[in-house]
Amino acid sequence: MQAPLAEREPVEHVIHGDRRVDHYAWMKNRKDPRVRAYLEAENAYADVEMKGTEEFQEKLYQEMLGRIQQTDLSVPYRLRGYAYYTRTEEGKQYPIYCRKKEATERDQRSAIRSQEGSAETQRARRKWNLSCFLTITNAGW
Repeated sequence: MQAPLAEREPVEHVIHGDRRVDHYAWMKNRKDPRVRAYLEAENAYADVEMKGTEEFQEKLYQEMLGRIQQTDLSVPYRLRGYAYYTRTEEGKQYPIYCRKKEATERDQRSAIRSQEGSAETQRARRKWNLSCFLTITNAGW
């Protein structure tokens, strides 16, 4: 099988007097059926070329996963009264971006004194659960 060749359609861009020609600008349009057809042809070509290495690929993948700490927290940084950090969870592909309102000295004292089942503790837990506000997914990427 021969590798697929993408069509060349020159599109000229002039920025600050500098002329640049992009022959593959048509590939940016995700709705163009030619883009999907070309990518499927590339995938089919890769499948043919890589046939027979599936077991080795899985072995490499598992080895790499074994060397990565999948559940982790970044060091938080403080900005305008919030602590921002990322966390990763095992089995998930993308990090979760979080922020948490920084605790004041009064909040810290009351958290230490509060009982495990008190209403204050339950409110704090709900607040914490809501503070993780953005999960990056592969939608649109």
